[in-house]
Amino acid sequence: MSLAATIVAVLVGLLGGIFGGLKLGEKVRGRAGAYWALNGIVIVVCMLIDFAGLALGYLWLAMGAVGLMGGAITGLKYGYSESIGIWRTIDMLTGTDVQMREKEDDAEDQPAS
Repeated sequence: MSLAATIVAVLVGLLGGIFGGLKLGEKVRGRAGAYWALNGIVIVVCMLIDFAGLALGYLWLAMGAVGLMGGAITGLKYGYSESIGIWRTIDMLTGTDVQMREKEDDAEDQPAS
């Protein structure tokens, strides 16, 4: 297929993955085991789709799967809305997690106007 179809497939996979990951991340919030299991499932499924696209000669399918994987993993992290695993270490070192939680706490303490 053309370059345009490949670009569209990547963007559709990326956006679909982000929104799907956000929804799934919200559903498993607070359950780290389920979060990691979903990450593993996303990786395996997208690798299978990628392999199928390459084996069948459909570059657009293979690249769409790469976009889907990146979007879904990102969406899961932000949907879960809590630092977990290596991300917790990185966020603690950079102070990002603390700043984010302080902003959330301040927003909850403010009366609705």
